[in-house]
Amino acid sequence: MKKLISVVLIFGICTYSSAQFDIEVGGDIQVRGIYRKDFGLTQAASKSEDWFDSYVRAYVEGKPSPYVSAYVRIIGERDLGAEGVTTIDPLTGKAREENTTQIDLDLAYLVLSEAWGSPATIIIGRQELLYGEGFLIGRNNTYRDVTYERSPRKAFDAVRASFLLDPFTLDMFTALIDGGYDKSDVNLHGINLIYEYLNTATLAFGIFYKTDSDNDSKTIAFSVRGESEIIAIPGLSLKAEIVPEMGDYSSTRDLNALGGYLGALYTSEGRVCFIEEPYIGANYIVMTGEANPAATTGDYEQFDPLYEDEIYGEINEVNSNLGVNTNAKILNVKLGGKLTDATSLALDYYILNRDEKVSGSDDFGTEIDLKLSYEYTEDVEFTLLASYFEPEPAIGTEEAIQVTGAVKIVF
Repeated sequence: MKKLISVVLIFGICTYSSAQFDIEVGGDIQVRGIYRKDFGLTQAASKSEDWFDSYVRAYVEGKPSPYVSAYVRIIGERDLGAEGVTTIDPLTGKAREENTTQIDLDLAYLVLSEAWGSPATIIIGRQELLYGEGFLIGRNNTYRDVTYERSPRKAFDAVRASFLLDPFTLDMFTALIDGGYDKSDVNLHGINLIYEYLNTATLAFGIFYKTDSDNDSKTIAFSVRGESEIIAIPGLSLKAEIVPEMGDYSSTRDLNALGGYLGALYTSEGRVCFIEEPYIGANYIVMTGEANPAATTGDYEQFDPLYEDEIYGEINEVNSNLGVNTNAKILNVKLGGKLTDATSLALDYYILNRDEKVSGSDDFGTEIDLKLSYEYTEDVEFTLLASYFEPEPAIGTEEAIQVTGAVKIVF
């Protein structure tokens, strides 16, 4: 209750202060209903469950001058009907904190534009970082398993400087992921350079450096990525990223890994059959694995996804029995389009395999995700997402099912 009163007071003060300088208030609310079955992937672990959850975010942005601004966003996440209880999800094995009064700080940063008369923008505080499609940097997974499954919280405590030197954009940042008085810190640093060519192509080069003093590990990731429209074939676009990694996996083993993806997407103008602006695409993702994780010598070859924000299948993403986001070879085929001006349909099909064998097999499984979206108004959207995962025999014998219905409003 004290947190709630504090939030009300902050927003009241900000609203009163709006007469003194430019201020904006807004946010969003989402409510979901979730049903899932057989996430244990075996007949012995066959179970089903359903629940409702929601999140609310509210923000205040103040601009006391044209070159200075501050942004604060709070967030509340909870399972509906729960009151201060922590439970273990029987299907995913994850702890879920259920507290109807939990309100947390999501974002809090200040922005200095054209700092000291330069083309630099400096952002200081808790902020979101996203480079490319989030293959390496996009989500601070410190929040991944607490309070709310697939939490919308993604922020990093960071200092970032962004230089706009048209057609180049240069970003430099340093982030404290986990810190303590005992000096056992996890830190992330990065430099990212983007080149824009005639609004049709983008080429980017990034260097990201992660250190973890607890286990004496260091990861240096070199990212080269690009995407481009193919002018000769209107509607076709290509994308690719390659990431070699090196560093120290431990005090006795070097890190030597590789990850990347290649993708294509074709969108047709007009209507084909009953679908408006239909699209079809494919992505192939590779992340090297480690044949012998328990070894104490030799190179460690499992790709470190750092703080990725990719989804390789809805069930694969949240099921602790699965979770393929490294040591993987993934083929994704997608298609969809608009059924009406307000309704759209999207289908994703995944073939998931291991790069290196685990328990004698590199077979994994396939997943299908079918999503129907309806824009009730430009501010309100309904979605229905059905997912089906079929494991290979080495992984399980029962198919997993998940159905999620959600409504979201942005204000």
